[in-house]
Amino acid sequence: MIMKNLLLGAMALLATTIMFGQTQTGNGNSLTATPNGINTWQTDQTGNYNDIDIFQVGSGNDGKIIQGNLSQPSHRNSSSLTQMGNDNYSCIEQIGNENDGDVNQIGNYNTNYGYQDGNDNDLEVDQFGDFNFSESEQVGNRNEADANQIGNDNVSLFLQLGNFNDVDVDQIGDQNVSDVFQNGNRNSSDIYQFGDRNVALNEQTGNRNISSIEQRGDDNLSLAQQIGNRNNNLSLQEGNRNYDDIYQQGNNNSVDVKQYGNDNKNTTLQTKNNGTATVLQVGNQNCAKIIQSTSNGQVAWITQTGNFNFACIQ
Repeated sequence: MIMKNLLLGAMALLATTIMFGQTQTGNGNSLTATPNGINTWQTDQTGNYNDIDIFQVGSGNDGKIIQGNLSQPSHRNSSSLTQMGNDNYSCIEQIGNENDGDVNQIGNYNTNYGYQDGNDNDLEVDQFGDFNFSESEQVGNRNEADANQIGNDNVSLFLQLGNFNDVDVDQIGDQNVSDVFQNGNRNSSDIYQFGDRNVALNEQTGNRNISSIEQRGDDNLSLAQQIGNRNNNLSLQEGNRNYDDIYQQGNNNSVDVKQYGNDNKNTTLQTKNNGTATVLQVGNQNCAKIIQSTSNGQVAWITQTGNFNFACIQ
């Protein structure tokens, strides 16, 4: 009787520590899962030749992968979810064909949501540390997204609507935030943040726009918005508490901003076509402002070296 009770208790414990679900409808689908610790996972595949690979080590991890549904079967999709640590959560949903999703979380209390609807999309998320959050959505075809967060309490958000769009986010440090929205075709956004409490917000609507934001230091803020086609934005800030705000509406506009030091500010506004603006500030507490909104093909540049300088071109 004692042995029977021990066996029943062990079976009950196993049922509470490893919970999983699997649904596969179609042909040639494959699934590999290694549940460890007190983890849960769920997989649903509807279609043909889809592949799922789940690997969890630690306790309290929850992994969920959905590829296709009954109303829209998906084919030849691939996903891989690896969580090492405790209390991580990740969900990947892919609707369409030949999409690829890969999530790797190493640490504790990290959260990831990934959604792809279309064909030939690629999503890769890497989070190393604790309490990181990533949410990504791609709707369209042949879009690519890569988010890499190393540190604690970082947040990465991006939404891409259209085709052939690309976003690449790297955040190294603590409490950094990035938010990317791209609506159109062949847009590219690149964000790199090294330090703590940096914020980068980028929005692009149109086609063939390019945005690159790089921040090295702490408490920097970069805002970039481009509406139109073939606009180009480059923002580089090295130091602490720098601020950069760029707005471009039109076609073939270009902005190049570099700020080295602390507490510098820049505001650039272009609302016509073929405009060029260049800002270089080296020092502390400098302020630059450029407004180009009267005619096409305007060119403006500001260079300030030292402290407490102010320049405005309008």
